[in-house]
Amino acid sequence: EDTFTAPLVFTTTLTVWSTTGTSSVITPVLPDGVYYWRVRARDNAGNDGPWSSVWSFRIDTIPPAAPTQIYPTSVKNGENTNDDTPSLGVWTVPENSFPVIYHIAISDNSSFPYENRSIEVSISDPSVVGFTTWPSPPLSDGVWYWRVYARDNAGNVGPWSPVWSFRIDTIPPAAPTLVSPSDGENTNDNTPTLVWNNVFENSLPVVYTIEVDNENAFTAPLAFTTTLTVWSTTGTSSVTTSVLPDGVYYWRVRARDNAGNDGPWSSVWSFRVDTIPPAAPINLQISPDNWTKINSFTLTWTNPPDPSGVVMAYYKFDSPPTSPSDYNGSAPATGIISNLSVPGEGVRTIYLWLEDGVGNANPAAHSTVQAKLDLYPPQKPEISSNITADTPTSRNSPSFSWTSVGGPSPVMYYYRLDGYDESWKATTETSTSYSDLPDGEYIFRVRAVDTGGESETAIYRIIIDTTPSTLELTITGIALTETATGWFGESSTNTITLSGRLEPGSRMTINGNPVSVSAGSFNTTLMLSPGTNVFRIRIVDPAGNVTERILTIVYSAPPVSLPPRELVMPLAVLAAIIIIITIVVFLRRFF
Repeated sequence: EDTFTAPLVFTTTLTVWSTTGTSSVITPVLPDGVYYWRVRARDNAGNDGPWSSVWSFRIDTIPPAAPTQIYPTSVKNGENTNDDTPSLGVWTVPENSFPVIYHIAISDNSSFPYENRSIEVSISDPSVVGFTTWPSPPLSDGVWYWRVYARDNAGNVGPWSPVWSFRIDTIPPAAPTLVSPSDGENTNDNTPTLVWNNVFENSLPVVYTIEVDNENAFTAPLAFTTTLTVWSTTGTSSVTTSVLPDGVYYWRVRARDNAGNDGPWSSVWSFRVDTIPPAAPINLQISPDNWTKINSFTLTWTNPPDPSGVVMAYYKFDSPPTSPSDYNGSAPATGIISNLSVPGEGVRTIYLWLEDGVGNANPAAHSTVQAKLDLYPPQKPEISSNITADTPTSRNSPSFSWTSVGGPSPVMYYYRLDGYDESWKATTETSTSYSDLPDGEYIFRVRAVDTGGESETAIYRIIIDTTPSTLELTITGIALTETATGWFGESSTNTITLSGRLEPGSRMTINGNPVSVSAGSFNTTLMLSPGTNVFRIRIVDPAGNVTERILTIVYSAPPVSLPPRELVMPLAVLAAIIIIITIVVFLRRFF
């Protein structure tokens, strides 16, 4: 203490003979602390001089603690900054020996084999407690390391602080390169994904700003904007926009590195959002437009206007499409499809719809045409008639009908009756008839013709005979007299033999009894009864014509001598038996 109250920390005397220069003593070891000292002189005569002024000093053998770097007053450890004189801040250390010197070392090597830059700052005011910052000297771009120690006024040097680093980056990122959608691309995705190449950068992460607008000046409000933080410096990054109405949009991207440097905007690209499919084909036509047997058709049409352009045409046969994938074939939408084959005969409806350049297609927006195809000729018709074929008939008004054949194209039938018609006649009906045909043989012919070709000709032969058969009649030994209804003759015998000729194939009966006819000739024997015998001759020719004639023969029996009396009764009985037999024979002939 400065009152020097006993006991003193140290006291001693020193005898000095010199009256010039200085003198000194060395104290014993003193603990750390503040000490006061003074000196006075006594001469050899015993006179005590006054005390000198009191001075103090501090014993300080303890070095300062390691300073602590402070954030946010200092650049953050590992931080990227575009400030080439970043602030370096420390928390002051507790110390008794002021002023305290803070030595800040800066190196581009974390092992500090050397110091590229250094700062020494003196703090002499003990009241300065807390954080203190100093700007670094100007530094070039790169990674820098820094540390600090404190040296008190007693010369004690404290330990180094931990090593912190920071990056000086004053170079902004390059402009990103856009990838997709490509410039001018059309898309039917109304939330398109925007893709760009990541830029190379030291100060990570990179924050990308993406702007989308319907004008290339990007005047607020924008159609869409966002940011994306990316740590990678290779590959691509992407964002998906919010829902965008149909239209043309412009987009751009720029990067900001972690040091705060904003790079330039990328080039501006555009894309079109098109979610509306094309309208139906205009003026769809097919060639040939009528029936044909060649399965090769050509479709022509005009594409409707579409912002993305019409690129594909889809077609389906026979039934309306139910989805974009419900089709039988497709072709580029050039306005013509050639050599189109349909899947079979008939009237085939073809549905045609369109797809634009971004894949929009609406099968309900279709146009239709009909292909009419008949590949094969008709089958040969089958003829039927009211007259039996190849059989003579007296019916001279025949009708003919035939099976309906051909198709699917319209069928025309060509027919004629050989021996009556001079040329072929055409009809769409399946029957015809004739009236009052002369006797003769006729062949009815019919064939079917449609687009597929011509059938074989069917034939049907008829024979018309309306003239009854003639009859030539002779009786052996009898001269016949022809009458209006037949013949008359007389016979002296009770049997006669008839012979003659009639129309071949005819059937003949006499009094209802069949007569054998061969090749138009007959020969038969008839029994006569005494008196007049009437024979009804009936001839039916193959056509059914009937010829009827009556043959009358008078039989004159020879006279009969009377038998003896004793024979009268037996002869009467015999006569009765003969009469009964005659009656039975007569009845059989007529019935």
